[in-house]
Amino acid sequence: MAHFDTLCVHAGGQQDPHNGSIVAPIQQAVTFRQAGIGEPIGFEYARMSNPTREILERNISELEGYAHSVCFGSGIAAELALMQTLKAGDHVIFCEDTYGGTYRLMKLILGRFGLKSDFIKMDNPDAISEHVTKDTKMVFVESPTNPLMDVIDLKHVGEVAKKHGLLYVVDNTFLSPVFQQPKKFGADVVVHSITKYLAGHNDVVGGSLSFDAPELKEKIGFLIKATGAVISPFECYLTLRGIKTLDLRMRKHDSNHRKIATYLEAHPKVSKVFSTSLASHPKQVLHNSQASGHGGTFSFEMEGGLESAKKFVKGLSLWTYGESLGGVESLISHPPTMSHASIPPEVRRQKGIDDGLLRLSCGIENHDDLIADLEMGFARL
Repeated sequence: MAHFDTLCVHAGGQQDPHNGSIVAPIQQAVTFRQAGIGEPIGFEYARMSNPTREILERNISELEGYAHSVCFGSGIAAELALMQTLKAGDHVIFCEDTYGGTYRLMKLILGRFGLKSDFIKMDNPDAISEHVTKDTKMVFVESPTNPLMDVIDLKHVGEVAKKHGLLYVVDNTFLSPVFQQPKKFGADVVVHSITKYLAGHNDVVGGSLSFDAPELKEKIGFLIKATGAVISPFECYLTLRGIKTLDLRMRKHDSNHRKIATYLEAHPKVSKVFSTSLASHPKQVLHNSQASGHGGTFSFEMEGGLESAKKFVKGLSLWTYGESLGGVESLISHPPTMSHASIPPEVRRQKGIDDGLLRLSCGIENHDDLIADLEMGFARL
């Protein structure tokens, strides 16, 4: 088997066998010629499948180590399709510190259709068992979590899920398969927001599910045909191009993360840094036992709360204040009013998401330049 950095360049069989092109072709066709009634040649209609999308799906499958992957128009569309394999009355358990869009999907949308969910602390994975009911069908975790960088014991959760016969789902967006392979810990499904590190250039919106079970492949295939939440061929092409440098990019993101987190932890105007790269992180040992790096994303709290945060971001130039993460450009965001705004304020505070919290997505620029820019922000305080 090829090493991971080699797979990033070659996985999925991207070379065109007909003309020798080493770049996967963009097949924009909506429909495909069939030989006759009931005789498709290979593809039928672009909502169901597309040659460029198929290459990307094979690529992600190889990187995550699963038999199948299905790509969607966004990460939340991928999560929605997964939840649509369940029925009204079914119950899903999530880790407490979860992306705000997932919380919104479950509580404000799918809850109206009878899908039940609990967001619980998983400091002790055995606590999952206390929330399992006869209706529980799935356990869904992120590690590290968004935005507080908590670490979930993936192996232990996998064991609990297996004990109760639950589908075990891991969102691997923050670390990518470069630094973490959830399948090693028993994950049945891996979720990605392709938008983030896989595509990596802030020019794609997409999502994916990776898994082994053929019956899940049939269900997800039917759902994407029925609901039409597909990713475009051009975005598949851009993602394939981005993945070629995934290993290189992730290591640069990680290097910048480590240096900037160390700088911020020592800064007098910072009250707390949430980073798995720091020895002060209470679960660093656990993280290092199941991941080989830290990615480019972490959070910190400003002294002075929201008012300090507002002044700070106004003083930045290299760090772009905006939504999302995982691109080559460094971004800074305010989770309480951006990624986690859908969570009620009292629930955010219970989770530890305070108004002075800022989330950094370290790009691939020079770390000294990025730190100098942060200093300009602090100078505004």
